[in-house]
Amino acid sequence: MQRALERSPLRTGERLSHAAYDQLKGELLRAALGNGFLDAEFKVSELAVDPATRTARARLTLATGERYRFGPTTIEQSVIRDSLARRYLRFQEGDWYSAEALLRTQFAFDDSQYFSLSEVLPGERDRVARVVPVRITSAPDNRHVYTIAAGYGTDTGARGTLGWENRRLNDRGHRLRAQVRASGVEDSVSLTYVIPWEDPALEKLSFELKALDEQRADVRTTGGTLTTGLTQVRGRWQRVLSLTLDSTEDEVTTVSGSSTQVDRSRSQLLVPGISFARLPPDFLGTNAVATGLRAELLASTSQLGSDTDFTRLNVRDERRFRLSDRWQVYVRAEVGASLVGEFDELPAKYRFFAGGDQSVRGYGYEELSPVDENGNKVGGRHLLTGTVELQRSLPKNLVAAVFVDAGNAFNTFGDPLEYSVGVGLRYRLPFLSVGLDVAQSVSESGRNPRLHINFTPEF
Repeated sequence: MQRALERSPLRTGERLSHAAYDQLKGELLRAALGNGFLDAEFKVSELAVDPATRTARARLTLATGERYRFGPTTIEQSVIRDSLARRYLRFQEGDWYSAEALLRTQFAFDDSQYFSLSEVLPGERDRVARVVPVRITSAPDNRHVYTIAAGYGTDTGARGTLGWENRRLNDRGHRLRAQVRASGVEDSVSLTYVIPWEDPALEKLSFELKALDEQRADVRTTGGTLTTGLTQVRGRWQRVLSLTLDSTEDEVTTVSGSSTQVDRSRSQLLVPGISFARLPPDFLGTNAVATGLRAELLASTSQLGSDTDFTRLNVRDERRFRLSDRWQVYVRAEVGASLVGEFDELPAKYRFFAGGDQSVRGYGYEELSPVDENGNKVGGRHLLTGTVELQRSLPKNLVAAVFVDAGNAFNTFGDPLEYSVGVGLRYRLPFLSVGLDVAQSVSESGRNPRLHINFTPEF
């Protein structure tokens, strides 16, 4: 209610507005009702106008009454166990009544994908005990879901995804997902088993088996991984604990005149990891995806049976600053660093590369990299990239941008960075996103401008 008063344009010295007066009354009453004061009513609400002095005085007296608490909750559904369904509640019996908690519970049930339609409704309040019962009804959603996605990007070329998911293998809410992905830089097949964790709306335990064939600069990686991950939420942070069994082979092909040399290296690694991602304030319902600051720490040691010792830290952040209704600034930065026992034994997937649509534009996908003795780009120990982009909203869902990118992948901090500048245009629709950027390197002479395109429809 104090925030409603602070935001109100009904202030001493300002021009009188009847709309502002009515708006303040409505916001005060909604704030009271939404936070459990269900008997709230205005005892006095008057706006007295003095035409002689051209002044007005508003007088409001809001009697809130006593505050209500949540009573018992009834859940009517036949999809998952009742004990699991109750873990989606954003409130407990005895908590102060809150309309926001009801809305967040509605989001949690809808986002679970177990239910096609859910209603979370307060019942008739008990004026003596000062409690409000809640009734939730949910209908089952489709058990099997099939996914087809297609797109094009300068980094990946044409790409496509086929997926199938069984959203409820049993009444404990377990899921099974299979996915096939293909693009110019990655082909993969994965099978993922997911178990709801303590707070099933935000936390899970997953097991992923994946076979892959990736091209990173001049290194081709084939093999498979088995990853166990535990996703948990701690306040505004999403934490993921992981353990990956990695069995891959890197292949580097060198062509010199009429001769071809193929160097292969196999690795067996057991890689524990931990990552943190900052969640937005409204992360349940409107945005359950972690955005902004992300940090990941991976490590491996021969004492656990791995072929090499390494520690790898990667930190990335992105922010948008609103300057006006049409102007905003987008800033992105990424820092990576690693300590490696024998760098030649470190698989390419744990090395750093730079360049591409989401890195230093003006360069190809993962084009920026240290080279080996044969001139092949094989990745580096460290990474540093940054972007500053000025964006302006245009009519018809268009956004224009000018930007500066800087960064590189290297083996020693202090090595020179590469720079590029450019202009871009975005076209955004609910079912389609098209991005077009033209970037020019300014740190290397003789390079032509590079076109970056990202086209992604999903159906």
